[in-house]
Amino acid sequence: MPGGRPPTLVAGRSKEREREEKMQITHVDGPIFGRSRAYEGLGKVVDRIGNETFDPAFMRYMTSLCSAEHFAIYAISDDQCTVIGSGGPNSGHRAKNQSCLYSSKNFWRFDPGLSPVWTSAPDCRPFMAHMEIDEIDDEQMREQVYRPHGVRERVVLSARNSAQTVVISLINTFNRGAFKTDDLAALERMADNIVAMTIKHTELRQSAEEERSALTSLPAIQNCLALGAPQLARREAEVCARILYGMTSLGIALDLGIGEESAMTYRKRAYNRLKIGSQRELLLWYLDLWAQRKTKTLMSVQ
Repeated sequence: MPGGRPPTLVAGRSKEREREEKMQITHVDGPIFGRSRAYEGLGKVVDRIGNETFDPAFMRYMTSLCSAEHFAIYAISDDQCTVIGSGGPNSGHRAKNQSCLYSSKNFWRFDPGLSPVWTSAPDCRPFMAHMEIDEIDDEQMREQVYRPHGVRERVVLSARNSAQTVVISLINTFNRGAFKTDDLAALERMADNIVAMTIKHTELRQSAEEERSALTSLPAIQNCLALGAPQLARREAEVCARILYGMTSLGIALDLGIGEESAMTYRKRAYNRLKIGSQRELLLWYLDLWAQRKTKTLMSVQ
């Protein structure tokens, strides 16, 4: 699903008209500031955008704003759903389990809370959907993700840009009780601000993850070499990828099922093709290649 385009839905699972008659869906035109509680903790959340401490600050803010008990943030692009963060009581274990299940089993494809955003323009304008769990038509989603944990209601904030769709799922259990009218009104007031800072946080976390994977993910290294260094033969690229990953010549040989001398020969051939003479030069060449590919990706998105 390039950018934030709608996913391919499974036939027989969509009852959009029926669901939209039940759910409360709001197209938010802009922030409306009213009550002081809408600002409580907002500065702390903004200070932590892109940081690992964002999740607990965001949870405290959402609890003070609309009495939300749990939250999860997702990014959907290229037909993939990634969990960006989650939180709730008891270290957020319930929210983490629910978000992983929702993402890994592709339940986002059948989420009625996302139906309005798929047909919207990719302009970052937020939609808000409020529903009881019984309003989720997909039985597996309802019974596996929410019912076992005593979930009563969800509020889903979503928005699309040219790159992806960002989703904020807020949950209350029967123990916490229903979202009150004032809670929903406060959330609607701040929807623009919440979505904007969540999109920025998502982009920064994704960028940080990409930077880490440059040298910590063997598949990412191999993919970069395969796409950016066509002058290398397959075995040469595989050997270079493992050198960059930190493997010794013996480790490379064992991993590829070849002799150690063969691994050294492939390394020498690769260095000759790249006009370099050392592992340090290989690293510098690769980091430059990674940066070039990242720049091209960003330009294509824009």
